[in-house]
Amino acid sequence: MATKAKKLAKYSELQAILEKELPINAARIKCMVLLMCALIKVQSVNFERLAQGFDNAVKLSSNLRRVQRFFACCALESDLIARLLFKLMPFEGSFRLMMDRTNWKFGQININLLVLGVMYKSTALPLLWTFLGNKRGNSDQAIQTKQNGLP
Repeated sequence: MATKAKKLAKYSELQAILEKELPINAARIKCMVLLMCALIKVQSVNFERLAQGFDNAVKLSSNLRRVQRFFACCALESDLIARLLFKLMPFEGSFRLMMDRTNWKFGQININLLVLGVMYKSTALPLLWTFLGNKRGNSDQAIQTKQNGLP
């Protein structure tokens, strides 16, 4: 029983922080808390696995639908997520930024992202990202300059 009380306290603490920082309704925030905890627990972004990781007494199919609705309806701007991340993480002193481009295929579509992250312990946490288009490989200097808003 003590373990369940500890879990609920952690959820309540995280929910209180998110309610203070995010301009979205309480039901969405509660779902976000469940998603964040499930993501850590199952270490996957697969919707069904996330739904399985929810700590509640609800049917898997209901949790899965909740995850689907959350991602279909709730859009958070990347700068809001970055500010929230900095408020939640116990950064002390200086920190290291990381930039990475990743490219993978989803069917016939190339997914090409440029990501700026901050290192925390041995994990890079994404702060900002931009979609580089439906193309494979590296970009040339003209494209990089345009993406960075430079003349």
